[in-house]
Amino acid sequence: IEQHFVNGLRFTSKETMTITKLTLFAEVYTAFVASFNQHQCYAIGLCGLDARLFEITSFDQQYGFVGVSTALNKAALQYL
Repeated sequence: IEQHFVNGLRFTSKETMTITKLTLFAEVYTAFVASFNQHQCYAIGLCGLDARLFEITSFDQQYGFVGVSTALNKAALQYL
């Protein structure tokens, strides 16, 4: 994935976001949880999309899919 910066911030296109999500969720995320579980440190995995875990404020569209987390949905974590 080619990197592109706007005013010092990395621009994230829709294509880049899709590739990143697929890679992190399908490969990194599952391997990470499996590794913990193999060592009897039982884990479950969550991502920001699960239960609307994070509230995000998007930056200006000139940066693409870039933003900042502004809140955590603590109620979603209470179910664990």
